[in-house]
Amino acid sequence: MKQAVYLISVFLLFSCSNKKQDVLHFESKSKTESVLNNIQNEKSLKDFQTNFDDLKLLDSLNYSDETIPVNLYKLINLRFLSLSTPLVKEYPKEIGDLINLRTLWIDWNFNVTVLPTELGKLKYLEHFAIVKTKLNEFPNQLLKLNNLKTIRITWCPNIKNLPQEIGNLTNLEVLDLSGNKIAFLPNSILNCKSLKKLGLLGNPISNDSLIEILMERNVEVFLDSYLR
Repeated sequence: MKQAVYLISVFLLFSCSNKKQDVLHFESKSKTESVLNNIQNEKSLKDFQTNFDDLKLLDSLNYSDETIPVNLYKLINLRFLSLSTPLVKEYPKEIGDLINLRTLWIDWNFNVTVLPTELGKLKYLEHFAIVKTKLNEFPNQLLKLNNLKTIRITWCPNIKNLPQEIGNLTNLEVLDLSGNKIAFLPNSILNCKSLKKLGLLGNPISNDSLIEILMERNVEVFLDSYLR
């Protein structure tokens, strides 16, 4: 939680302008649903986009339906998107249309097991988090996103492996994998030259020698506490 607060605070500090339309923070689920329902037809969407054409941050978006209105993904100026969608069964391919996203945060979804391939189109993405889901595996789409600095995939107990290609993310600074079932780290993680913090809380990690090498490189490895 502290990492989340820190990440959001840093983003707000450096990425948001003083324009009122740059930030739309939904504080209640009912308000969220009301706004989303109002942008599902073309006329309302046009009005919405006219009023929020510079919208860059959409935070704490709670949506209690099984689908998210596709019109949400037409807000192509978004830089930050935080979603809590417990009943959504799948995220549409249109998520790849949010080409200006720098931060994507998804939590509390126990239906989705895979993420759309189009996630790999978010080439400017710097921070990605998905928390408390039933993902079947580490999302390989992320391995194409060379600008990633933070990956937080936590409390997804079906994730048991970290792909060798993780070493391609040479700009990665924070990798939090707490609460998963990963037993083995690939040697390629040593290629993540920018890595500063590695969270492994709750994982049955067996290759201690690799962890020792990372620690010798001054990587902070968290095995028995939350990544902070």
